[in-house]
Amino acid sequence: MLSVKSGFTAYCLLIATALLVSACTGTATPVALTQPPATTAPATMAAPLLPTATLTVSPTPVEIFSWWVGPGEADGLAAMVKLFTHEYPQYTIVNAAVAGGGGTNAQAVLATRLAAGDPPDSWQAHAGQETIGTYVAGNEVKPLDSFFASTGFGKAIPATLLPLISKDGHPYSVPVDIHRSNVMWYNPKVLAAAKVTIPSGGF
Repeated sequence: MLSVKSGFTAYCLLIATALLVSACTGTATPVALTQPPATTAPATMAAPLLPTATLTVSPTPVEIFSWWVGPGEADGLAAMVKLFTHEYPQYTIVNAAVAGGGGTNAQAVLATRLAAGDPPDSWQAHAGQETIGTYVAGNEVKPLDSFFASTGFGKAIPATLLPLISKDGHPYSVPVDIHRSNVMWYNPKVLAAAKVTIPSGGF
């Protein structure tokens, strides 16, 4: 830049000097040339090449909070992370899993973070009352209507599952597996022997 600017300035000064001489002398008197006129145009100065800056954009971190640390669960999470980062390389996953207590330790940490206004980008929760009665009721999550509408995700999950993750028709969660903690098992023979009638729709 400096060399180009200096050359341009010198060229301007030469033109100004020639104009000044012409103005002062009035009618020009022919002067014999001591050197033959140039037959080729003077070489022009090429602008120096500047190195091109390379802009490096770091992937945007996305935190996933869960208690998937055991065999099978951790493998499933790792498979989802691999698929996600392949499809969306502009993001990088931060695995914020908390071990211990079958999820109770993680839920305690999550509650503390939510109370402090430091929620993770996404977190694990059970469908049903845990999601609707806790996080939706507490205004701690936003509805995912646009995602479900644009992807057709609601048609890819069982119809009986959609109400468990929705409030007033708005879905708030993306199921990644079917896991329930409120299942009751019973033995029909034992109940029959005790003369307990099984409801037609189940318990």
